[in-house]
Amino acid sequence: RPDGGTVLNGDILVWNPLLKQSFELSSMGIRVNPEVMEKQLELCGNNERKELIWHKMLLDGTLPQTIGGGIGQSRLCQFMLRCAHLGEVQHGWWNPAEVKILKENNISLLGLGEFEE
Repeated sequence: RPDGGTVLNGDILVWNPLLKQSFELSSMGIRVNPEVMEKQLELCGNNERKELIWHKMLLDGTLPQTIGGGIGQSRLCQFMLRCAHLGEVQHGWWNPAEVKILKENNISLLGLGEFEE
């Protein structure tokens, strides 16, 4: 990994020449609860991630603890098709600010990626 960190489970990482960084093809989906996430973020020195939408929703109890893993096929497609963003191969909702940056770079997302807040 570029940051010198380690993974917590049996993830499969490859080098992505398009993104010029390591790229996770599969996630074994460690299930975390808010207490475990707090500890992991602290141990990794990534407390700023508490402000990311998924992290916030898990920490405040909006999301169930069973979310995790399951995106391996989309990640493999993204890697094999040399796409810069997962939204090019997987339908989903994406942060409008991120969508704007992607549009400016001529990256088109599938589906609902352009909803305004």
